[in-house]
Amino acid sequence: MKSRMPHLLLSLCLALLLSGCAGMFATPQPLTFTPEGFPAGQYAAKADNFQLIVDASQTMANDGQANFLTAKGFVNAVNWSLPSDFAANLGLRSYGHSEQQSKNLTDLVAAMAKYSRDDIKKGLDKIKFAGGNSPLGAAIDAAGADLDKAAGTAVLVIVSDGTQNNMDDPVAAAKKLKAKMGDRICIYTVWVGDDADGRKLLDNVAKAAGCGTLDKAADLTDQKAFAAYMEKVFLTRKSAPAPAPAPAPAPAPAPAPMAAPAPDPCERVGVITANLVFDLDKATIKDGMIPALEEAQKILNECKTKTYQLAGHTCNLGSDAYNQKLSERRAEAVKKWLVDNGIAAERLDAVGYGESRPKYDNKTQDGRKMNRRVEFQAK
Repeated sequence: MKSRMPHLLLSLCLALLLSGCAGMFATPQPLTFTPEGFPAGQYAAKADNFQLIVDASQTMANDGQANFLTAKGFVNAVNWSLPSDFAANLGLRSYGHSEQQSKNLTDLVAAMAKYSRDDIKKGLDKIKFAGGNSPLGAAIDAAGADLDKAAGTAVLVIVSDGTQNNMDDPVAAAKKLKAKMGDRICIYTVWVGDDADGRKLLDNVAKAAGCGTLDKAADLTDQKAFAAYMEKVFLTRKSAPAPAPAPAPAPAPAPAPMAAPAPDPCERVGVITANLVFDLDKATIKDGMIPALEEAQKILNECKTKTYQLAGHTCNLGSDAYNQKLSERRAEAVKKWLVDNGIAAERLDAVGYGESRPKYDNKTQDGRKMNRRVEFQAK
């Protein structure tokens, strides 16, 4: 009887070869961005008008649509980060398009209007399919027409891989827009993917405006870097109000007025709540939370006379009972980190509220993500 060993060896080698190929051709994953959640009342818009442009061309759909989903995720994070009182006009445009999406070179999916988080979300939801050529120049021309109609300064933000598969010239379009609007326009480009020629083209588009920069999307996945980008492009911190003029001196000497009490540092605790967002079904402290926790530690050390509630929350995925326990574990995880870093345990009351107190819309993936949080409240 002939030996079966050669057949077994051949089968083993074939299995190893296929396994290696599977690793070599793994589908790239889209990048994720963490919204910063800038509070209302503390920031002003850097310009009067903004328009975001999303590349929905065929090259963005390659590799399992990783670049297309990255671009949409970036715009979504921008939308969730802007403060609710962002006092500027904001629109959203796409270009390229699968025929399932549109036969137009470019579409204004959210019209230029006073900023509304819901309007931008609805516009982003309309961009469902990627395909076709990459008419970035046509999109810049159309955006320029939108922005030139509006009074005041303007910012154009383009999210793309920069790959061009037609005769469109976006650099020439950017120069034309600069010639029309002058110092009123800045162009920022966000490069997704890894095409070096695309990076160079997007860099030249930003430089053509004489105001703006090229940023790599992969560098903005860090929460601190994303927050810094938001302040560079969209927001400026409001100045503190000027002090009131000193009263005129009284005719006769008067006792010196008592010094005004120092501001209560405990009131600052609210600024950190938006940054403690947990992964789905997790109660683990992530590296991205450490800056917020260190800020909390600093505030708690400044305010040693009060106790605080650490309120844990969840989204609505899972049973009520499970979510209740999960929210308690999240609050306890934050408490443990603070206690391990020098805060007295008796000053911290970890409480879980389960899914009973959503702060964002649980019908959306981003809303559910932001609901998986822990908040601080002085007692």
